[in-house]
Amino acid sequence: ADAKAFNDLNFRHAFSLAMDRTSMVDIAGFGYPVVNLHASGLPPRFEAWRNKDAEGPKDEWMSYDVDKANKILDDAGYKKGADGFRTTPDGQPIAFTIIIPNGWTDWIDMAQIATEGLRAAGLNVSVGTPEYEQWQKQLVDGSFDVALQSRPDGSTPFRGYYQTMSSTFAGRVPTAPSRYSNPKLDAVFKAFRQAKTDDERKKLFNEVQVIVADDFPMVPVFNGPTWYQYSTKRFTGWVTKDEPVMNPENHDNNRMRLMHLLRLKPVQ
Repeated sequence: ADAKAFNDLNFRHAFSLAMDRTSMVDIAGFGYPVVNLHASGLPPRFEAWRNKDAEGPKDEWMSYDVDKANKILDDAGYKKGADGFRTTPDGQPIAFTIIIPNGWTDWIDMAQIATEGLRAAGLNVSVGTPEYEQWQKQLVDGSFDVALQSRPDGSTPFRGYYQTMSSTFAGRVPTAPSRYSNPKLDAVFKAFRQAKTDDERKKLFNEVQVIVADDFPMVPVFNGPTWYQYSTKRFTGWVTKDEPVMNPENHDNNRMRLMHLLRLKPVQ
């Protein structure tokens, strides 16, 4: 029943309208993340890549509007039962869990805020907190309903989309848990990888944004900051907000952390 619901674009639009993104950022994220109000999900730091044709009316589902979410679900046939929770149009109960790794307190709080909005729209939602290793396993093997997940970073926005929405990665890596598959999008990804000029890549990525905004395979909520702290007591050469030349975060998925290390010099 849950899969049927999430395969319905109307349901995904209603889900998005139940997201109080501002509270997620201000309360759970202490103001550090940035609300994402674009159906394409393009992060603000890639402004030069933005395709306005993928925005405007396509962003209608990115505000916080529980009343509108309820109307969309009503019109699409998701009726409320005596318990106040909705069923699919063919009468099957809908109940799902948002999984977040245990100990990720900011994300857990964000999921709780999401749950409040979804329950106000008549959806039976809870939050689960498996251990990190179990969470990753579930993302890969598909044994979950909903997950709050980040996506890969890169010098262009391509990697973040390619490694989360390409059929090549679907269900194979933790960053592509939705198993979304679209032959048209795959063809654009392939053309982008073969493109020889920046103009070609820009034009192709414009297409990516439109396809993603129209299909809405995932619900963007916010863009996280670069979580990073350093001390100049013993070394200089750190990446700063005034000189953001690379991603300095120290985690296994960030290969640039090694280049960052080479920049450091002892204080004289």
